[in-house]
Amino acid sequence: MRTVIDFHTHWIPSGLPDLAARTGDRRWPVFDPSTGELIISGEAVRALPPSGWDVQARLDAMAAAGHERHVLSPVPPLLCDWADAERGTEWAVAINDRLAEVAAVNPDRFSALGTIPVAHPDQAVAVLERAKASGLAGVEVATTAMDLEFDAPGPRQIFTAAAELGLEQAAG
Repeated sequence: MRTVIDFHTHWIPSGLPDLAARTGDRRWPVFDPSTGELIISGEAVRALPPSGWDVQARLDAMAAAGHERHVLSPVPPLLCDWADAERGTEWAVAINDRLAEVAAVNPDRFSALGTIPVAHPDQAVAVLERAKASGLAGVEVATTAMDLEFDAPGPRQIFTAAAELGLEQAAG
């Protein structure tokens, strides 16, 4: 029997901190589950059906499609590589914790990839270690790290740590 796994399943975790309201910086994503819209700087940048944030809706969609497992990962607008170290770390940890919870409650159906504050290598390595300990299968990173190229020493440190931890890396 063939197992069908969807490895590219974007997800918006519930319960993320409202950093836009707390910091006054409207670049932070805010999700409105009543509309399914992800809002950044006052504009809807992404709209998802309930299966993009509701576990039962995702399980129902999986059954309808004949999928046994989905690998959940943050929708790309959640990857805030522009953030300062403190807020970027808080944001990544919140995303990772929520994704790990979903996967832990449904271990036979979901795996999850988290994220890291890729522009801040020291914090990123700590978040990677925490992600591994929480059961995440790996991380998704933005294609930029502020103005850093990924072969610069800082990002290279992150990829070395990920390899040492046995985490997979997926470009977002």
